[in-house]
Amino acid sequence: MYGGAGNDLLRGGLGGSATDILYGGTGEDTLYGGDGADILYGVDGDDTLYMRGQDRVTGGDGEDDFKTDGWYDTNSVLLKTGNDDFATIEDFSSNGNKSDFLIVEVPSNAAGTFTLATVESPVGSGVYDVQLIKDGSETTVVAKVTNGGADLRVGDNLRIVKI
Repeated sequence: MYGGAGNDLLRGGLGGSATDILYGGTGEDTLYGGDGADILYGVDGDDTLYMRGQDRVTGGDGEDDFKTDGWYDTNSVLLKTGNDDFATIEDFSSNGNKSDFLIVEVPSNAAGTFTLATVESPVGSGVYDVQLIKDGSETTVVAKVTNGGADLRVGDNLRIVKI
């Protein structure tokens, strides 16, 4: 589904549990992924992308917000593809399984601030550790998040992992 120029509202879901692909185009677009592994592209502008299931989202250029709409399964999120100033993920919740995680991928030349606005604590622990994993090797805890948010610097790859 293509939004084109202007401020568009696009909703996935017509494919049921199959993959829907949504392109917002130019403008301040709002895209909703449905069930299944949908793919959402904000393209240009300050977009808001709602993820659920196993969606993969790309904001494109602009200051984009990524929000979960219900429980969020293990998934990858590509935040920066070019000249994003920053991106925000709000209301990240998982199903309480310690293997659930949110991956944030950025190109190796990207810099800026990634903001995790609201975090639901894992069942029974009350705390998230936020780790930086670069090229699958070095692992460093860069923030502890308790009932709030954290501003993080992004480098090559940033993975938000419940441990």
